Amino acid sequence: MNNKNLQKPPELSVVILCYQTEEYARVFTGEVIDNVSKLNVDYEVILVANYLKNSQDKTPQIARELQCSNSCVKVVALPKKGMMGWDMISGLKVATGRAIAIIDGDGQMPPEDLVRVYKKLREENLDFVKTYRIKREDSFWRTTVSIAYNFIFHLLFPGLSIHDVNSKPKIFTREVYERINLTSLDWFADAEIMIQVRRSHIKIGEIPTIFKKIDSRPSYVKLEAIWEFIKNLAKARLNEFMLIRETK
Repeated sequence: MNNKNLQKPPELSVVILCYQTEEYARVFTGEVIDNVSKLNVDYEVILVANYLKNSQDKTPQIARELQCSNSCVKVVALPKKGMMGWDMISGLKVATGRAIAIIDGDGQMPPEDLVRVYKKLREENLDFVKTYRIKREDSFWRTTVSIAYNFIFHLLFPGLSIHDVNSKPKIFTREVYERINLTSLDWFADAEIMIQVRRSHIKIGEIPTIFKKIDSRPSYVKLEAIWEFIKNLAKARLNEFMLIRETK
């Protein structure tokens, strides 16, 4: 084996979900790099720019331009075989960091939070850290849906001391990533992470954040997605029950 080909993995991988963000990907990626650079650790930024076939989405091209201009940037740009969960899984597969963070790239979640969750993870020797939204600047509809969704989640999966299932950034150690097995290809991916974190009995933490409003696109959270959430929660609860029975 040629030792010259061995490269030490970075301390931090940041996976940015960039679906249909187009030109804003330049802005947000720059803000992410500006913030994580303050940590004085080796890092990589993974832009997940998966796209629908025959779409006019310019995000893949823009992501590749960013990769060419910055050696810390990696790009995943594949024809989509799922929604947010599939994007998340495809980005995580190429992450090599000792700590891995996931954040949406639409600007609703502040890139400054990446610094905050990383510091909490390391300073408090935790396994998993996420944000929770104490203020939402988006629509009353989305706020109401989120409250109801979190209520149902905690009803079905009690004992997990978190406030907000879907909030990002989420950050976890590589050991945690290798322990969990994400399979959700849709909007249920965040909940699947939290269900598996709950099952693993690891050390977790949360920090408050403000969820910003964006006017550049409509919400992806439609009635169909809500029904999908509910079905997936019920299915996950049944799977959890079966796992408990098998271990007895």
